[in-house]
Amino acid sequence: TDVGRQRDHNEDNFLVDRKLRLYAVCDGMGGHSAGEVASAIAVRTLSEEVRKAQDLVADYVEGKTGADKVSKRDILNMLEFAVNCASRKIHAEASLDGKKRGMGTTLVSLLVVGQQAFIVHVGDSRIYLMRNGALEQLTEDHNVYNEFIKKKKLKADMAQLAPKSAITRAVGV
Repeated sequence: TDVGRQRDHNEDNFLVDRKLRLYAVCDGMGGHSAGEVASAIAVRTLSEEVRKAQDLVADYVEGKTGADKVSKRDILNMLEFAVNCASRKIHAEASLDGKKRGMGTTLVSLLVVGQQAFIVHVGDSRIYLMRNGALEQLTEDHNVYNEFIKKKKLKADMAQLAPKSAITRAVGV
C-alpha cells in the first residue's frame, strides 16, 4: 500500500489469509472522514463472512451434486453478500458518529477455490494478472471516466479531460 501524494496518512488496509486463500486490499476514500476506519471494517467483515461460508466453498471444491451442488454463481453471490455486509456495517458506523459521516472505501479481493480464482471489487482498486512477463488488468475501474467511455459519451480526443479519480461505486456510501 502507499499513502500517495495527496494525503499525510495511509487509509489502506489489506488481508492475506493463506488458510482461507483470501486476499484483499481496501483503500479508504481519500478526502472523506475516517477512510481508514471504513477500510478496516471492510477487510474484517469480508474475512468474517467468507469464513462463515467455508462449508459452501468446501462443497464447491468437492464437486458435490444434487441438493448440495454449489455453482460458480453461488461462490460469487457469497462474495457479493460479504461486500454488502461490509457496506451496511460501514454505513451504520458512519450513522452513529458525525465525524465519520460519508466514510467509504474501495475494495478488491481474490478468493482462490481449488484451481480457480474468484474476484469481487468495488471502486478503482485493481487486480492484475502477471503471466509470462505480461501484466493484464483483470478488473475495471468504477469511475466517471470509464462510465463515459462505456456509454460512448466521451470521444477519445476528449478522454484526457474526464476526471479519472472520481469513483462511481464505493463500499459504505
